Amino acid sequence: MAPSFSSMTYRHELTQQTETRLTKGTFGSLITGYACPYIVTCDSFGQASNVWVIQPGEGESLRLLTSLQPPIPASVTRIWAVYLSSSNVLVVGFNDPKREIGIMRPYKLDTGEALRSLELPGVFMAVHPSFRLVSGDTIAADVASGDRRVPRVVVSTIVDEGLVEVNRFKTDLSTEAPSLENLTALHLNGEGALLTSSTSIPSKILDLTLHGPSSTARISLSPSFESDSLEPTAVVTLSSTSIALAIVEGESEYDYDSRLNKSTIHRISHTPLSSEWAAPVTYKVDELTHHPSLGMLVALGRHHGGEDVGWRNALTFIDEQSGKVIKTEYFRNPTQSTVAAIRCTSTDDFVAVYTTGRIYTSPLKSILDEGLPAGSDGRLLVEQTPPMRPEPYNASARKAGDQWQWVDHAFVGPKTVVLFATRGPDFFALRW
Repeated sequence: MAPSFSSMTYRHELTQQTETRLTKGTFGSLITGYACPYIVTCDSFGQASNVWVIQPGEGESLRLLTSLQPPIPASVTRIWAVYLSSSNVLVVGFNDPKREIGIMRPYKLDTGEALRSLELPGVFMAVHPSFRLVSGDTIAADVASGDRRVPRVVVSTIVDEGLVEVNRFKTDLSTEAPSLENLTALHLNGEGALLTSSTSIPSKILDLTLHGPSSTARISLSPSFESDSLEPTAVVTLSSTSIALAIVEGESEYDYDSRLNKSTIHRISHTPLSSEWAAPVTYKVDELTHHPSLGMLVALGRHHGGEDVGWRNALTFIDEQSGKVIKTEYFRNPTQSTVAAIRCTSTDDFVAVYTTGRIYTSPLKSILDEGLPAGSDGRLLVEQTPPMRPEPYNASARKAGDQWQWVDHAFVGPKTVVLFATRGPDFFALRW
């Protein structure tokens, strides 16, 4: 049975001067960052940066918490956000395109006031931003700098005045293609130990290194399939001493054709550093989530089923103790729809959001027991349509009707979806 949605429209508040400019030009999609339960909305004018909080329970889905001062600059096109709970500070990360550096700017959530920023020795890498790695008041961030784009990991912590750098790591590999060297921060635990991965490309080995306060440990992981390219794509914490890590495996012989990508999911223990099990899957894993009530990991990604089938979304259940693959579901998108977000939530729900604003949601337990509802063509049968959307922008949008693809991006939280349109300051929160 489809859930019943309640919905509300919210507006990113601007100055009066900027509101007037809206009548003279196009207002593009809002620039946003998400650190559950907080959402940051910024505009391309650099006029306002607002923080919203997802409300638990009944009533309003979102509440405007504070406005950040100073706001994020107009030149910024993408932001990341992390929340430091012990100090009640929200840190917003962004790249300065003119200076080609990354900046981490902390804000007090109770006042919106900015503390001292930290300038990084390079820019945030958009492909695998580890900026969300947080333990207590400590953050680990991946950056790349210089003509050779050599990756570095910068560890910082919050003090009364702002952020300060406390450590820095860089790759020690020598390869023929330094621009492809891959140093990635994977996990930061409560004892101050940082887990990183590194590899040369091509290579059949991915090295994991645990940088502890007083010692360093290292292991090497090998591919499950024929591969000479290993790259971490997703990580999730299982316990205080273990994580699950997804590694995509590709082949240089075929120019790393994404249609041929496969993955191996490892359960990695910190004490001692080791791989407890490895679960191969035949697609690139983009996201991992942990669901203790089910005793499962869930992997999400995209699978190419050959010329006759094409691209499909994939969802795999994996037993968290043994690594056994329990079930895999493949499904195609509804007709004339592309994905805005596909996520599994902390409330054990599967949520698919499409650019038409249509939403499918189901308890993971139901999918585990009964599978996903798909038609004979393998397309997901999505019955839920959004109770609200913006007014069509033009004749083409009006003509498209229910097939109008107006959603630019979406955030999925517990029992909540927030939709951001391709234009305008308004956005929409739905709850079930």
